[in-house]
Amino acid sequence: MKKIILLIFAITFISCSNDAMETISPEIVVDDIIDEGNDLSEEEVELLTFNIQIEDGFLNGFDTGNVYLSNDLGEIIEYKEIVINSTILIEIERLPNVKYDMTVEKKSNNYIDIDTFTDISSGNFILESKRQFENSEDVNVSLNNTGFPWEKINFESGALSLNASNGGSAKWNTNLNLFSGTIYLAGLSPNEIQPRYFFEQDVLNGSNIDVDYLTLPFVENSVQIEFPSGADHTIVSLKGFRAYNNLREMKNVDDSELSNDTYFFPNNIFDNYELNALLIFNGELQRQFEITKYGIPTSESFELPNFEASLISNRLSDFKLETNSEYDFSTVTYSFFNLNIGLQVSYEIHSDPKNQLIFSKDGLMNNILNSTENISSSELNYISVVLLRNNELSGKYDEFIEAVINEKSEYPSGTSVEKLRIFE
Repeated sequence: MKKIILLIFAITFISCSNDAMETISPEIVVDDIIDEGNDLSEEEVELLTFNIQIEDGFLNGFDTGNVYLSNDLGEIIEYKEIVINSTILIEIERLPNVKYDMTVEKKSNNYIDIDTFTDISSGNFILESKRQFENSEDVNVSLNNTGFPWEKINFESGALSLNASNGGSAKWNTNLNLFSGTIYLAGLSPNEIQPRYFFEQDVLNGSNIDVDYLTLPFVENSVQIEFPSGADHTIVSLKGFRAYNNLREMKNVDDSELSNDTYFFPNNIFDNYELNALLIFNGELQRQFEITKYGIPTSESFELPNFEASLISNRLSDFKLETNSEYDFSTVTYSFFNLNIGLQVSYEIHSDPKNQLIFSKDGLMNNILNSTENISSSELNYISVVLLRNNELSGKYDEFIEAVINEKSEYPSGTSVEKLRIFE
């Protein structure tokens, strides 16, 4: 560093003397500081980096997939093919005042599933393996001595037939691939006031199971739940979660209409539950409210979630929604279906909270779909917008992104989720 030596001469005059005295000050050394921050060659560059780990079975049910990084004009900056058991690394220079989106696309012969996450920052994501369902032989469960009519209270998929002879019987036929080798079946005899349940795991394909209904245990627990009135329809379901073969499986436990407010669940089978209520209002606004609670059910009363929002435009090219309500995330859904070419497209746009939700994604969709499917973005029809509160994911946009991509269905006990869905 260069140094400049300054010699400072000071002359001091003493008022009481006619003589002037000249005094030389000490030598002062001053550093000549060079501002290296003005060197444009050394300016810092902000990078946008995505590290995406793809597990073995992520594409189960799909043939191919891609990850796109685009700007807010819909221009695709970079894209990578999804390859199972691999890691995608995307790294670009982040330009000032530019917003970026990440889009995940999964494709099969007749279905395309696309999710766009707006205004994203750098992140690390894991695309988890999904369970592969395969064709299997049907399973038949015959319940004798049920009384007639016996009423099933958990509506798992399958065909149910009832017979009044010989004390009443119920036969249930289903395909095992939906149940991962586990059956939970609950119902109520007209001769009893408490339902009974049949539970069995490691059920083999093609099994024929005969059971005396009166030997089955009663469903031990019940809770009384009160939901807000005024809805045109209220649909309630209680689901249970348990570990099985190193996976988490979900079973319908009670989604009947036996009672408007009583729901039944067993002991020692499920370690977590999801209680969900969908309240449908069919008026001019066509809105739905959804309440979901996770954990062991308890008797309680629910209130209608407090959401207020105004949908200004539902066009993909010019979407606008205004709200003063607090929420955590939003999802806007568009869809395309053409029976002649046998193709369905589902497109969802996810964002973190904003008082004004504004976007234009027609350019992005044209760039993705025109190049592969010859579909115009104008052919995508608006379905709905959802405003979501989730106290487990609130403020965690990266975790929300993973939950959407991995189709997460279970949250820890104590999680509360509220939704407003607007159709108009």
